[in-house]
Amino acid sequence: NIGLALALNNALELVQTEWVARADSDDINLNQRFEKQLQFTTQNIGVIGSNILEIDKNRNLPNLTKNIPVRDNEIKEYIKLRNPINHMTVLYKTQLIREVGGYPNIYLREDYALWAKLIYKGVVFLNIDEILVHVNGGKNLYKRRSGLKNALAEIKLQILLFKCKIKPFHLLIIHLFLRTFFLLLPPKIVKYIYIKKLRNKH
Repeated sequence: NIGLALALNNALELVQTEWVARADSDDINLNQRFEKQLQFTTQNIGVIGSNILEIDKNRNLPNLTKNIPVRDNEIKEYIKLRNPINHMTVLYKTQLIREVGGYPNIYLREDYALWAKLIYKGVVFLNIDEILVHVNGGKNLYKRRSGLKNALAEIKLQILLFKCKIKPFHLLIIHLFLRTFFLLLPPKIVKYIYIKKLRNKH
């Protein structure tokens, strides 16, 4: 119990395979997820993700999809605004993660920060334009995405994106203000914006 980033980095030290598939224990990986991703491992690609379907088992929320850009250039443009890879879907090259020092220890943004470091290194990304994972969603998914701890973590992430030359200084200032303000809103408002603006109904 040392935090997600440090736990993942410790686990990566034990990996002996060329590729790592990230999978959460409470999600459902569809039958052909790994087969479809492995088809791209012979190409010059270091990170492979896909779309997701968020499912609320209590049926308090609608099923929601998170569709993300597919091509490398689209992903590297999208990261200026939002996380371009669904972490629970990712397949990545083990050595590339080690070369950049593993996951940065930024609360709930470990993966987003890792993509920034990999992009700075010149790694090629790809998202398969299909839903390959069903994610355990629900209100708890949104509850923990607001508050002061999240706002402070967001500041760290935005500074890292600037240091990795992903966004210019003026965009850093704008996003520092807007995103921290958003995260300090009441959780009910944050949940509403996520569902209505940042996701698509399935």
